[in-house]
Amino acid sequence: MLDAEAVLLYVGGSLVAAEPSARVPYETMDASRPLTALSFDGAVARHAGDGAAWERVRDLAVIALAAEQVGGAARCLEAATAHARLRHQFGRPIGSFQAIKHRLAELLVVVESARSAVWGAVGDPSAQAAAIAGSYCGEAYLKAAGDSIQIHGGIGITWEHEAHRYFKRATSDARLFGPPPLAQGAPGDRLTAEQFLPRLPGVGAGAWCRAPRPGARSRASCRPWPFPSGRWPAARSAPPSRRAPRRRGCTTLRR
Repeated sequence: MLDAEAVLLYVGGSLVAAEPSARVPYETMDASRPLTALSFDGAVARHAGDGAAWERVRDLAVIALAAEQVGGAARCLEAATAHARLRHQFGRPIGSFQAIKHRLAELLVVVESARSAVWGAVGDPSAQAAAIAGSYCGEAYLKAAGDSIQIHGGIGITWEHEAHRYFKRATSDARLFGPPPLAQGAPGDRLTAEQFLPRLPGVGAGAWCRAPRPGARSRASCRPWPFPSGRWPAARSAPPSRRAPRRRGCTTLRR
C-alpha cells in the first residue's frame, strides 16, 4: 500500500482516489510494520464511491487488527509456558513456582477471553462488537507481551530473543487506530463493564466491574478490570482486620 501509485481515502464524506505528492517514512518502534506520512498537495482526486460506509470499513479493520492481537498474545503465552517448563532454578522448573503458575493461568484467561471477543465480532461485525474486540484485545496483547518478557527473565530483554518484537508490535497495534472506540463518546453512550467483560464460571456479575460501586467498600467483591482503563489492577489487599501487624522491634543483645 505504501508503494502504490494511487491511494483510496475518505475526504469530505466521499471515497476518492489520489496519488500522493510526497511520502515521508516514519521512524517507528515496530520496524516490521512501516508507516509513511502521505501528502496530497496539488494532487488531483478522482471520485471512487460513496463515503457512507467509512465507519463500516473502520470497524472491519479494527476487528482484523484484534484478530492479529489475539494471535500475538497466544504466541506470547505459548513461548512463556514453554520457557517456564524448560528453565530450572533451585533444582526445579520455574513453572512449578506458585508466582509463575498464577501469572500464566491469569494470562490464559485473558487470551481466551480476547479470542472469544474476536469470534463474537466476526460472527456479528457491528460497531459495538468491533469496539469490544478492539478495546479488549489491544490490552490483552500488551499484557501478554509484558508478562512474557517478565517470565523469560534476563533473556527476554535481549535483542536476540523474539520477546521484544511482540512487545513492540503490541504497543504499535494499540495506537494504530487511535483511542479505543469504547472510550469515546458521551458517558451515556459508553458501554459499562458488565455489558462486555467476560465472566468466569461460578463468578457473579458483581465480581467484574471497572470500579467499586457507590457505597461499596474498596475491597468489596468488585474487582477493578483493566479494559479499557489501560492499567492492570494491583493485587487485592487483605481486609484491615486480617492484615499482619507491622513489627517494629529492635535487636536485643543478650550477655
